[in-house]
Amino acid sequence: MEKNNIYYKVIPIVWVYGLIVSLILYFVGKNQGVETMWTISFALGLATSLMNFSLMTKAVRNALSRPEGTRMRYLMMQQGLRYFIYIAIMLSVAFNNKFDLIFTFIGMLSVKVVMFFYILIKKGGDE
Repeated sequence: MEKNNIYYKVIPIVWVYGLIVSLILYFVGKNQGVETMWTISFALGLATSLMNFSLMTKAVRNALSRPEGTRMRYLMMQQGLRYFIYIAIMLSVAFNNKFDLIFTFIGMLSVKVVMFFYILIKKGGDE
């Protein structure tokens, strides 16, 4: 039986994508003197996105082993936790001059961007 688990296929691609974008931000920002701010902001967003994606997959796996009446409540609590993490990171970045809010947000979109292109390419190859 073939295991089609997108988690194990997307995460390595996200790491490569993150490394490439971080290097690009570092060298582009070097000319403007903000290389570390842009790179660290993007890396913080990327780490947050990866952590929340991992929390989501773990929550879905755990929900399947729970009684049917408690699954939805458990998943909603996990979703609330993930939103709280996103909001806490964005607020801490917004009020700290050492980070850039835009690049943190772009980092947070990393998993979604890679998943979108992965699914787009995968569907294009199946037809």
